Amino acid sequence: MSAVEDKPYTGVLTVISAATVIIALFTAVGVAALAGWAEEAEFAEKVESRPYVELRELEASQAHKLSSYGWVDEEAGVVRVPIEEGMRMVLDEAN
Repeated sequence: MSAVEDKPYTGVLTVISAATVIIALFTAVGVAALAGWAEEAEFAEKVESRPYVELRELEASQAHKLSSYGWVDEEAGVVRVPIEEGMRMVLDEAN
């Protein structure tokens, strides 16, 4: 064998190495972009599109309690009055 045959093809190896690095970078950027898109889509599906049912139910329950009569503690004789009525009663007592 001659010395020429043992010489590596540095030009070809450089091109292959550069192509590999470029492909790896594009793949990494693509995967990061895809992950970001998937995260946004999942967030929109799970959070933004879902109505706040529990919060609305709680607000309706509280509004009902604030606007109706009812027992707080029947044994102790504690009742609940509508808030407008309660404010009027407090003002009447103050005068």
